[in-house]
Order: sequence, then C-alpha cells, then structure tokens
Amino acid sequence: MSPKKEDYYEMNKEKSHEITDLYPELIGKKKDEKFSIIREYPAEYQRSAWQGKKFEHQIEITQHFEMQKPVLDEDFAKKHGYESVKQLKEKMKEEFESYQKKLQEDRKIDAIIKVLVNSVDFMLPQKMMAQELSRLVQNPGRYVHDIEQFREDHDALFNRLKEEAERNVRFSFIMEKLIKENSLTVSQSDLDAEYQKIADANGADVKQVKKYYQENQYREQLKDILLKRKVIDFLKEKVTVKEV
Repeated sequence: MSPKKEDYYEMNKEKSHEITDLYPELIGKKKDEKFSIIREYPAEYQRSAWQGKKFEHQIEITQHFEMQKPVLDEDFAKKHGYESVKQLKEKMKEEFESYQKKLQEDRKIDAIIKVLVNSVDFMLPQKMMAQELSRLVQNPGRYVHDIEQFREDHDALFNRLKEEAERNVRFSFIMEKLIKENSLTVSQSDLDAEYQKIADANGADVKQVKKYYQENQYREQLKDILLKRKVIDFLKEKVTVKEV
C-alpha cells in the first residue's frame, strides 16, 4: 500500500493490530529485515478503506525497543526532578488518586448519558449516523475500552461501534435541547479561563495560546468543547447517581 506508514507495535500476542494476525509474522524478525504478507479483509472490516479487499502488506523492521522496568531509587527520583524517592511516591499517590476520582466521575457521566438516551426514542438522520460511525472506526480502541475481547470478532466490534455511534448522535440532539432550554452559553471569560488553564498545563505564555487558537480557527472547536462541558456539569447538578 502507499503511502508508507510508520507504526509502533507492542510484541504481545494479546495486542491487536489493524493488519490481521501481525504478531506471529514478527516473531524472529530482525532490524532492517523486509518481508511481505497477504491479507484479505471482510466486507465490514473496522477500517473502511480495507473492506472486502485483498492486500499485500510490505513491511520493514526499522527499529527494536525493549521495555525495561526501572529501579525506583534515589538516582531515578532525582533524574526525574524529585528530591527523594519519598517525594516521588507521594506525587505518584496523588496522581493515582486523581486518576481514580476522574474514573469515578466518568462512570457517573456515562450512567447519566445512558439513562437520557434510553429515555427518548426518535429517528436519527442516517447521514449523521454514517459520519459518526466512520469517525469511530478510524480509531476503535479509543472508543471501545474492552476492545481486546473483539480481537477475533470484527463483526461484534463493528456492532459495538454502531451502538456507540447511535448513542453519540442521539445525545447530540439531547444536548442541543438542553442548551436551548437552559440558555447555556460560553462567555469570553470562560474562554480566557481555558486559555490560562492550557497555558499553565503546558508551561506556555497565555498570549501565545490565545493567538494559536484564533489564528488556526480552533476557537469555535474550543467553544464546542466548553459548551459540552457545561451541559455535563448541568446534568451532574440535576441528576443523582446511585452507585451499587
């Protein structure tokens, strides 16, 4: 296929790849070795450009990397900007707790969205469904957290993505209704606060961040993200989620 694409692949038989059964083909291969494999893909394959087609994949091994578990000692801590192992462990604990809190919030949001989309029934525009499904199949691992269980069942994965696409499109209409009925808007102060947040997170000057979003026409995309965030915050205030 053309053009060539560089990819990083973890040598683990449990990991899937867009090229079917790539793992056994890589066993024993060395750096700079070139070879080809032929694969035929089903009509509903996750990558639309490959659906129902037969390809000869030309592969070249350019580099090998080995993952090694570091020794958590004083040298390692200081090398990464910490005064001691104790300080590093405290930071790791803080980040882990923050991550767990985010996961809990994400589960609540998913539960709220699920109840909302299941409580209303209306016809969805097929064009919107097709566009959303096309977006999801380009990177299924990003939207299906348990994708490994579909490694050998592409039809089941495709059906899962169709369900996700339907949920997203249905929720987009619900969001529009909530925004209109509750007069939710994104103000300039909201944008300024987000610019500052982005600047702080990346160690950048807030003026440069603001200039980047304005010159590259990303300002409207950022407003859409902030507006969706406001909808989610509104729902979290109005809905009580009971964890079991």
